[in-house]
Amino acid sequence: MAEAASDVSLLPNVDQSLARALHGFGVCTWEELLAVSNVTSLSEFRRFVGIRQQKVGKKAERILLFADTIEKQQEKILAVPSIPSFPNYVMFDLEGMPPQFDELDRIYLWGM
Repeated sequence: MAEAASDVSLLPNVDQSLARALHGFGVCTWEELLAVSNVTSLSEFRRFVGIRQQKVGKKAERILLFADTIEKQQEKILAVPSIPSFPNYVMFDLEGMPPQFDELDRIYLWGM
């Protein structure tokens, strides 16, 4: 139901208290969030955490970035991977079997 309604609570970094506070202000979908807020206004938005109020703060930029990405349905590069140049590398690779192929949950260490 939340996916069908484009509910703001599905956005990464939107916790339960923020979702409830946004719903209380009539902002229920990520489309509405993008329409009524920007990074500055969302970072200043306050919601209850326990018994005290807390600003959204630095999470606002990421929340709006994810909302925009979902709304436009296109991928965005958040950061270019930075791998330093060395003559040798170590790879740590864990592989798991899906439960339908193996009755026990197992994780295999293939190589190092």
